Amino acid sequence: LLFFKVFTNEDAKLAPSFRTQLSLWGNLVLASLIFNGLTTLLGLYVPEWVAPLVRGYGRRTFVFQFMVMPFLYSVLLALFYFTVPAIAIYRQSFLKAIGRSFRIFAHNPFTSFFLAAIIISVPVMVSVGAERPDVIITKFRPELVLWVLLIGLAVDLVAGFFWMGTAARFLASEET
Repeated sequence: LLFFKVFTNEDAKLAPSFRTQLSLWGNLVLASLIFNGLTTLLGLYVPEWVAPLVRGYGRRTFVFQFMVMPFLYSVLLALFYFTVPAIAIYRQSFLKAIGRSFRIFAHNPFTSFFLAAIIISVPVMVSVGAERPDVIITKFRPELVLWVLLIGLAVDLVAGFFWMGTAARFLASEET
């Protein structure tokens, strides 16, 4: 809301009523459930379907794990990129917000995908370092696991800030 207020130079109502906040939280939860459910299904079933093609081939596995899956996650995020900010800014239901997000994606597919890919790429790189704590402990120092996790949290925080800021900017430019 603060991003949108700055981008539009309007006096947006930052603190909705308690009743409005409850409905907003319900819509945010439902939108998050849909997005996270689709992300989970993508992460569970696509590797299972592709396993016969990549099993036993190191390069294929590497390409699938570090290129194909992040690409698919980026496409999914690009589709839902504007959902959460639309719920917060316009106080829309989750279905209307998803529709708005899909419309913006249809008009700006490359920009939406590029922004989603940026948001996904850096946390993916950090998570690669965090997924093998046994190697960090044996080759380096055990305290590094904590630092890698803290770096991951910081990167996720910046990525979320970037996501909400760019989405609010898009929605603000839609207004003008």
